[in-house]
Amino acid sequence: PTSDGWITVGGWNQVNWLRMIEVLKLRELAGDPRFETNADRMANVEELRELLSRRLGTATSETWLRRLEAANVPAGPVSGMIEALRHPQTVAREMVLTVSQAGRPVETLGMPVKMSGTPPGVERAAPRRGEHGEQVLAEYGFRDIEIEELLRSGAVGRFKA
Repeated sequence: PTSDGWITVGGWNQVNWLRMIEVLKLRELAGDPRFETNADRMANVEELRELLSRRLGTATSETWLRRLEAANVPAGPVSGMIEALRHPQTVAREMVLTVSQAGRPVETLGMPVKMSGTPPGVERAAPRRGEHGEQVLAEYGFRDIEIEELLRSGAVGRFKA
């Protein structure tokens, strides 16, 4: 954690590790046998987490991200749910869409994979329980009398608006 939030840092390979401890002004960790290799760091992760957390807590997320980026250390903010859903990139990628459900607007997640030849689309909200049950059964070859029996027995529900 930083002084005002959380960040994630990709400092586990040796090159990025050395860059990261330089940025954090924790150069003494370079010669510490507990943290010499990534395997050593993982074996002593609780101690390392405490050292890094103490140092990261001395400045804001923005400050650390700016410094880490300048040193070519991969890093980024950790966003809360609302922040992530409202992020400009989320909006630009149409990852949150508004559809109508029972005449009311409902937000839903868009398709995460987008391809130019087969553009995705979300045309409506998820069906409500039983909304398409009879149609699906008919498509799979059930006869009307069989569908009625399934409905009567309670094995299949019927959507009630």
